[in-house]
Amino acid sequence: MIAPVGHHAGPIGGGAASGSTAADPGLRPVTELTGELPQGAPVRHFELTARQQTITSAAGKTVEAWTFGSLPGPALEAELGDIIEVVLANRDVAAGVTLHWHGYDVPNAMDGVAGGTQDTLRPGQAITYRFEARQTGTYWYHTHQMSAEGVRKGLYGTLVVRDPGVPRAATDLVVAGHSLASLTLLGSSDGVQVHEARTGTDARLRLVNTDSLPQRYQLLGTHYSVAAVDGAELAAGVGVPAAEASGTILRLPAGGRMDLTFTVPDHPVTLRTEGSSSAAVVLVPAADGATPPAAHGAAPTPATADFRAGTELDLLAASGQASGRQGCRLPEPAGTVRQSWSWTGSSGLWTASHATPTPSTGPHFRK
Repeated sequence: MIAPVGHHAGPIGGGAASGSTAADPGLRPVTELTGELPQGAPVRHFELTARQQTITSAAGKTVEAWTFGSLPGPALEAELGDIIEVVLANRDVAAGVTLHWHGYDVPNAMDGVAGGTQDTLRPGQAITYRFEARQTGTYWYHTHQMSAEGVRKGLYGTLVVRDPGVPRAATDLVVAGHSLASLTLLGSSDGVQVHEARTGTDARLRLVNTDSLPQRYQLLGTHYSVAAVDGAELAAGVGVPAAEASGTILRLPAGGRMDLTFTVPDHPVTLRTEGSSSAAVVLVPAADGATPPAAHGAAPTPATADFRAGTELDLLAASGQASGRQGCRLPEPAGTVRQSWSWTGSSGLWTASHATPTPSTGPHFRK
């Protein structure tokens, strides 16, 4: 039987958790810091197996990867208040594997930091992560054992937690951008992916940067709003008119997420990434919202993005002064209390300063 937390010394399905406190009975092992779970809450159960895998992309490129069975790994979804339970096994990744929940607050024992909150899982070992879903929004998971190599080679996936009291968009897509060797993926493909949606309905694109460097995107063919950043809904979305979409660049920092919302128009909408000239996600209108794209003949030609002449929409510089740059000032009512942040390059940290009331502002852009 797999224990709830801790490193399993034996094969998958057996062994005891490490973390003896015999030397000092007053100390509590970190593997016991599991938090409290609500009684009777629904359990969302998932199973992930890390393995070595040869991947052939839509464009015909072949790379050697480490995966949870696919690129990205299985999409995990839950609702607020659910218990998320993930059984992780390591089939044959010799470097070891753990699971870290990027941007998501979990009890210490569930955080997946090898050498800090747990031992790494070696081939043949397993562990169960279990925690309450207390935050809504767009997040992702990845290994935290040799993560610079493990994440890049494919040990990552997406996590979305929804509020059951908030209506879900008719079209809700999670698109994880990732670079691996010669591949640049949008979601699971380095080619064109076509999705149909009913004209006039709501759409939400959840962008996730799984790389260790910034990524840049363009959404073409529609007016849209930046509705959420790093899992947090913005009080007032930052709108980008359709006429300005081709000149607006969305920059996601390493590990960052950004949710875009719009009403599906009567023509195609294209998502592009700077890292690939071939990868694209295209939403096309369908009268019945269900007819397969192939029934309409050839897939539409995706719109072309121009990242050299575009202007970045800077969501971090809320005060117009963060990190010494002019940037986007989010729309907000007069008297709103705004928290200021500054970037410390030497430590790689954002530091909060005092919060001050601000006047009403509109969106700005930076070059």
